[in-house]
Amino acid sequence: MKWLFLLFMIGILLVILLSRFRPQVENLLYLWRVLKKMNRSAKEENPKLENKSRPNEIRLVKCSGCGCWVPREKTLSFGRDSLFCSAECVENSVRLG
Repeated sequence: MKWLFLLFMIGILLVILLSRFRPQVENLLYLWRVLKKMNRSAKEENPKLENKSRPNEIRLVKCSGCGCWVPREKTLSFGRDSLFCSAECVENSVRLG
């Protein structure tokens, strides 16, 4: 019985607060709907703007030795995660490692 009374009082308090701040609540609901609509439209447009690999596009990767960015085609690779910009970087990383 005590819990029922407490829930009833909380409900009345919520009704009073919502009626007092009705314009603000309506604005928040409107903002929520607009953001949902924007998100939905962005998801629908996203497949059109997919980042497809183009033939003239240059993909850069980070050198594992010195950390500089070089074109993927010019790297020396040793394994899946070991990409180096030059033979010097390979030698330096072998000496340090």
